[in-house]
Amino acid sequence: GSLISTSLLLSLFALPLLCDYLVFSTFAGTAYANGSSMSSIFALCFYGALVAIPCIGILFVGYAGAYEVGQRLSFLDGVLSSVSFFYGLKKNWRSALGIGFLVGLSFAFALVGSLYLLFFYQASPILMGIGIGLLLFQFLLVGSLSRYFLAQEGLYQNSFGATLKNAFLFTLMKMPCSFGLFLLSPGIIIFLFAFS
Repeated sequence: GSLISTSLLLSLFALPLLCDYLVFSTFAGTAYANGSSMSSIFALCFYGALVAIPCIGILFVGYAGAYEVGQRLSFLDGVLSSVSFFYGLKKNWRSALGIGFLVGLSFAFALVGSLYLLFFYQASPILMGIGIGLLLFQFLLVGSLSRYFLAQEGLYQNSFGATLKNAFLFTLMKMPCSFGLFLLSPGIIIFLFAFS
């Protein structure tokens, strides 16, 4: 019961990102089908990535509520999922929005940078591949860091900077596990959004 209602509440926070994906992928697909130039398609992807930044921030505000429900379930506290969810929103929305914007910027940088290299820098495929690899690595690092950040934010009353530093250290210490968990989590949806 709690997991289903929490998932439904969280899906409401994912709606802006889903709408961004649907609108801009439709625009880019139509532009490609009509034979538009690569620069026009790149511009559509660029604007879609810019719009995705606040949408990812909104999604992370929803994660603040979901992490509160998860924390209460793991500590076997009595859980009224909607009450716990909204309490988590009230308690952690600012920091979740901050880390969400950071993840959104990282996503936009990875998407726009990768598409730029794919569209306009094809003369040197090895350098293009290295560049795309580095862009995706920074996105995976920031995405993995965000999970540790949100898990700590619900438990400890640290400053934003201290929690971010701790999350970064946890990510580096557990890098293979962190990347695996990120790819198995909803982060895969954001990752696939970049290459659809």
